[in-house]
Formats: sequence, C-alpha cells, structure tokens
Amino acid sequence: MDQLWLVCDVSGSMAESGKRLVTRGVVRQVEQYFRFGYANPVDLRIATWRTEVKAYRWQVDDEVPVELFDCHGSSSSDALFSFIKQQHNSKFLVLTDGGWSGECGRSIRLEGKSVGGDIVRFVKIGHDGTTALKGQKVADVDGLLVLLDGWFEE
Repeated sequence: MDQLWLVCDVSGSMAESGKRLVTRGVVRQVEQYFRFGYANPVDLRIATWRTEVKAYRWQVDDEVPVELFDCHGSSSSDALFSFIKQQHNSKFLVLTDGGWSGECGRSIRLEGKSVGGDIVRFVKIGHDGTTALKGQKVADVDGLLVLLDGWFEE
C-alpha cells in the first residue's frame, strides 16, 4: 500500500487569513477522497513543518492534531527535504501558502527537482499563495482533486 504524507506548513504566515482552518479542511478532503474510494487506498500520515518536520500519530477519521493550529516561526527547506529523503516509498502532499524567505523558496524549487520522480506535490493555501510554485505538481485548493487524480494508480 502506498504511503501519503500530508505535510502541513505551520510557519507564522499560516496564522493569517484563516489558513489554519483551510489546511484542516484540505486534510479532511484528502482523507475522504481515499476513504470513499476515489483512488486506491493509501496509508495516510500527517506531519507539521517549520524549522523541523514533526510526524504525528493519526488515524483516518481522527481529528487533526491540535499542533496544526499552532503557527509561528519560519519554514526550513532543509528540514522538509531531509524528512522527505528519510521516508522510503512514500509520496508527499505539502500544504503551504509559500510565504517563505527568498532563499527557502529557491531551495524548495531546486530540491523539489532533485528528489526525483513524482513524489512531492504542493497545494497552495490562501489567496496570497506564492506564484513561485508552478507546474503540474502544484494546485490551489480548488484544484486539489485534479492534483490527486491518478497519482496513486501509476
């Protein structure tokens, strides 16, 4: 069974404009997408990300970890890609507003290309989502289901 990590940005910029609640809604939508059989079943996992990535015990149908609502600090591309490289045979859906420093944003674009394959996709949260993230592996919340469609049938 494929494993999908929902990596939720909890940096300070995610505290604005209800982004924490949108992130919770996206987590629920992804969970229901798989639970209701719109794609092959996956082992769904959840993690928060800022200067480090922290994984949580989470079962489908559980409420999201309360730490998803504790947004502060900044994001680290090194932490994100270190976590991704440690997880074998997994895919990653990163939920973020892209409110990163210039260097972090550049690093994410470069590292995203270096991990190989189609294992990392991004969902832009909020109306101020970065325009630096572009391409087939990036969607806003409205395009989430298109982003997921067929990803686990490959």
